[in-house]
Order: sequence, then C-alpha cells, then structure tokens
Amino acid sequence: MATVSPHSLTVLPGLPWRPGTVRGAGRTPCLTYTRAVAQLPPDSLWGPPRVVSVTRANVASVESGLDWVDDDPDMCRICDEWVHADERTYGRDLCFDCGPAVRQAKRFGLSVEQVNAILRVQNDYCPLCDDSPGDSAAYGPIWWQVDHDHSCCTGCPRCVRGLLCKPCNTDLGRYEKRLRQQRLRWRVPRVDAYLAAPPARSPHARRLHPDDLGWARVRSTGLTWRTLTWESHEPSPDTER
Repeated sequence: MATVSPHSLTVLPGLPWRPGTVRGAGRTPCLTYTRAVAQLPPDSLWGPPRVVSVTRANVASVESGLDWVDDDPDMCRICDEWVHADERTYGRDLCFDCGPAVRQAKRFGLSVEQVNAILRVQNDYCPLCDDSPGDSAAYGPIWWQVDHDHSCCTGCPRCVRGLLCKPCNTDLGRYEKRLRQQRLRWRVPRVDAYLAAPPARSPHARRLHPDDLGWARVRSTGLTWRTLTWESHEPSPDTER
C-alpha cells in the first residue's frame, strides 16, 4: 500500500490509479479510481478513504464512539432535572414538563410558584366540577386552563381567578356573557360562589408555601413523589353546593 497524499489518502491494491492534478504537495486520484472506491461497501475492510488529517481522524474515531454522551447537560431551573442537548425545546434550563408550565404562567404575568399556590388552594381539583386530570397531567399539553376576568384585560395577575378544566372554562365564559346580557333563566350557586370568591384571590394563594417551590404543580398526578404538607383551611366544595 503506497501513500500518495499527506492527508492519509491511500491507494487500494487492484484499483486503477493515475496521477491527477497537482494541489500543493499532494496529488489527487483520477476519476476512474474515485468511482471505483465509491463502489466499495462503506463497512468493508478497506472502506472509502477519507481525506482528513491524521490528527482529525484520530479525534473523529474517538468521538464516533461517544455520540450518545451529552458532555454539556444543564439542569431545569424549576425541578432540577437534567436537560440534555436533544431536550432543549424550551431552552437550556427548562425540561419538557416544566417548559409548557412556565409559558402558561408567563402568559398571565405569573410565576410557576404562583400557579402552584392557586392549585394548592383548589386541592388540585377544578373548583366548578371537581374533576382532575389524573395521570394524563404528567406529560403532553397542560390540562389546566387559566381562568381570568375578561372585563379587566386580556390577561394579567390581577384578573386571574383560578385554574379550570377546559369544559368548565368554556361554559363559564358563556355563563358570564348571558349574565351580562341578562339572559340567564336560572343562576348556578356554585358558579356564583366561584365568581364572588375566586381561589386566586384567596389569602392562602397570595402567600407561597414550601409545597409551591421546586416543581410545576400542573404536572401533579397520583404518582407524584412530592410529600405535600399544606392543609386546606377553605370550606370544602360539598358545603357550597
């Protein structure tokens, strides 16, 4: 095997070779030789030669065996989970689970901890129908929807009233519209009680608790590892019916 290039390009036995154009101190193979090499199986013993420096070839051989290693992982600023290079959809410091929660809270000028406080007061249930997301809250889109007073603005911390399921959030908008138009045939006491005293305006929701820190409560399920210590002092929904 005769070396003809300073870039580790070698002549394979049995293949035609003619000197090509001169480029600096080395020579390039003819077209016939190039086509013959290209027809070799990539995983063969000879393999298609690569025109790279010897030093770079050694580095590439080492890196090829470490493709699965992320040498620069970051940590999620909410839950302290690792955020690898292929998981940075929401940035270097937000994981797949906390990223949507941060975006939802930011849309209304809130922090994740403030949203956690509202859900803490609601005991992780919809205040209008007592429904909960179950295990489906752990992944995918956020199950909860932020309810706010549309007569205030398009969304700010002052007009946020609570977190509802999608059906209740939609029906509440229709209920308020008919209420303003004086077209309601009957009143719903539980909905009126919610509008009169929203969970987000409760004194307990305005003060953060240790249970509100270090996670996104909108991802809470029955299998959540957190040990919650806060005890609700609000009247239970059953007493308001």
